[in-house]
Amino acid sequence: YQGLANAGYPNMMACYGPQAPTAFCNGPSSAEYQGDYIVACLEYMRERGLTRIEPTAEAEEAWRAKCVALGDATLFPKAASWYMGANIPGKTREMLMYAGGLPAYLQELSESASRGYAGYTLS
Repeated sequence: YQGLANAGYPNMMACYGPQAPTAFCNGPSSAEYQGDYIVACLEYMRERGLTRIEPTAEAEEAWRAKCVALGDATLFPKAASWYMGANIPGKTREMLMYAGGLPAYLQELSESASRGYAGYTLS
């Protein structure tokens, strides 16, 4: 979810992953913004006595669908490239990155944070 976390792996967040704009922007910049989001999330949790975070399966699927839709609006689906997973025989071809651009991605993160990290289950 958001290129940061996966359902089934609570408390595990990673920067510079698939379904983020990582391949379409400067790597250190992307990792820095993602790191800032993760730190802000951890601070939010600490302030509220929360110890567990995990994306919901529904949010994860909605994010995947958004990444696929953004990719489908480009020429990427017409090429057999790793952006579409075509480098792995038998793999379903779909956009592996968030193709909406870094500013739109940052807006997505900001909106999630402003709604109490919407898309995640916190406890």
